[in-house]
Amino acid sequence: MVESLESVVISAQHLEETLPEQLAQYGTRVTTVSSEEVRNGAYLDVSQTLQALTPGLFIQTKNGPFDYANISLVGSRTEDVLFLIDGVRINNRLYGGTSPTDTLPAGMIDHIEVLEGAQSATRVPSRRPSGGTCSRMAITPLWICQVVICLEPTAYYFSHHRELVSLPAYRIILDDTQQTRYYLDPVSGQVLSVVDSNGRWYRWLHQALHRTDFSAAIRASPTRDVFMVTALVGMALVSALGTYLGLRR
Repeated sequence: MVESLESVVISAQHLEETLPEQLAQYGTRVTTVSSEEVRNGAYLDVSQTLQALTPGLFIQTKNGPFDYANISLVGSRTEDVLFLIDGVRINNRLYGGTSPTDTLPAGMIDHIEVLEGAQSATRVPSRRPSGGTCSRMAITPLWICQVVICLEPTAYYFSHHRELVSLPAYRIILDDTQQTRYYLDPVSGQVLSVVDSNGRWYRWLHQALHRTDFSAAIRASPTRDVFMVTALVGMALVSALGTYLGLRR
């Protein structure tokens, strides 16, 4: 006599199915850096921005701004941190030790979201990082308004006495609220100068009035010498006239 056995069905859920439910129950820690914070901090590149505004993230640059950096997110290695820009993977799959923080100026950033540890496991299907993911460095659409190469000094990029500038240089004007100007070295790509709206007001209300460099023609000799001598003689005459009128009274 053959007895029929009761069939047993075994089912299991994948990690990708259970982990989002657990994260939804306990919540996730996301550090968000806004473009306003980046702008107020006057940071040059992504490394400076992340180092100053992201808790738990350690960055050690090798040779200053726009160079390779060693990155550790809550104790991870550089290759364990995954970088996404607008959802697109940036760092190399095979050689993850090279981070993309050396090529992105801070002025291009709209915002940054940083997820730590296992919280980032469900965000990227392949090669999930053990340390975390610096994700969604969202770049503002149409951020470049103008790109030109400057062969001669401009109103906001010029030499003054011992303060020499490097020419030629690329001038990049961003399509942001401040119309920020970046001056870049055409060979190395190094940022030579950054001028925002406050910098332009400072140039005309302070530098122009105190150094009398309203234009390139006035800065050059002998035009500058003639202008300065004429201004000094005029001020001396006004002072002498005021002294004379004071004595007459």
